[in-house]
Order: sequence, then C-alpha cells, then structure tokens
Amino acid sequence: EDLAALQRCRGDDAAKKRIEDLLRSKCGDEDFVKLQREAATRRLLEELREASDDQRDVNLDVIRGALELGADASAQEEDQDGSDFQEAGNFNLSALQILVTNPKVTHESMQLAVTSLIEAKADVNAEVGGESPLCSALQSRCVAGVEALGQHSAKVSADVLD
Repeated sequence: EDLAALQRCRGDDAAKKRIEDLLRSKCGDEDFVKLQREAATRRLLEELREASDDQRDVNLDVIRGALELGADASAQEEDQDGSDFQEAGNFNLSALQILVTNPKVTHESMQLAVTSLIEAKADVNAEVGGESPLCSALQSRCVAGVEALGQHSAKVSADVLD
C-alpha cells in the first residue's frame, strides 16, 4: 500500500526520492524491488479498469510509468473479497484484455498502450478465462483494440470467428 501511494504521489521529486530511500532502507533492496513491482502491477490494473469503468481514454503516462517500475504486463485482475466476479464488476481479465475491450480508448492511445504492454512481455495470444485478447476485443466491438492486436500478430482462431 505504501509503495502504491508513493507511485501515485505527484509532489516534489526530491521529497519523493527521499521517501523512496527511507522505505528502501527499512525493507532492504530485494524486498523493496519486489514490493515496487507489485505496487506498479496494481497501479497498471487500476488505471486500465478505472478507464474502462469510467468510459474514458487511458492515461498513457500511468501505463508507461507502471511498466517502467516493473509492472507485470501479463497480470490479471483478482477476486478481492471472494465475491462473484460479475456482481462485483470484476471479470478477472488480463491487463491486455481490459485495455482492448474499452471502446473509449482513442486509436492512438490504443496503439501505444498495446505496444507498451507487448514490449513489456504481455502475450498477445494468452487466453484468460477461455478467451484471447482478440476474442475479448471482438465481443466488445472495440475496433481500435482489434486493429492494435492485429498489428501485433494476434492469432485468428475458430472462437474468434464464432
């Protein structure tokens, strides 16, 4: 939680660096890096989910910043409290699936965000919940998502054409 809050902090860079150094000295370099990656992954998923829920474009600075801090580009949403995913508005999608199912993301943002995730090792064809990102984008009728995935060698399968 502390590192997630630090990543969202918009204050003075010197103060942010000092706080980061204090936290690093408290938990050690190895644990700090691990916690920083976990916080960055959470920040990445939060931005993608919030953009989708709020029906808005994604913030590319947040996505790129999270990936630079070591966010897992292949991460997927988790059931936070044991509740039914669909009732809670959480569908256990991968970061790439959340992105490419949001029709409010502009064409340019979609291209840049998909490229950033794939460069950070997201698998364009990874199935989560029995669906590939391409299948998810098609079901959501997200043209920009379909185009971006197509430019990154997404495989067309019988499920996609169904």
